[in-house]
Amino acid sequence: MPTNRSLSGIGAVFYFKNMPGKISIALSLLISMVLLVGFKLIKSQSTQQYLLSVALICLTVFIINSLISQVTLKWGCWTLFGLLILQIMLEVKQNKHKDS
Repeated sequence: MPTNRSLSGIGAVFYFKNMPGKISIALSLLISMVLLVGFKLIKSQSTQQYLLSVALICLTVFIINSLISQVTLKWGCWTLFGLLILQIMLEVKQNKHKDS
């Protein structure tokens, strides 16, 4: 449950302190949902990597904005950050393997 000093999950989109934080987490959430639902439908590896990278950048902006705004981030944000990095690394490794 979001509080005045801590947000978690989708509540951040609605209750975050400022507009840049709301926009960045909403974009990251939207891209993550598109990739979750349509990952197999997106045939281009470069498009998949691009979307993952944009989601990671949006999440990074949200984290920086949260730290500046003195908002405590819950474990879900850090888990998503780690999973995005892991997924990008796996995609890059898979593409290198295909190119070899």
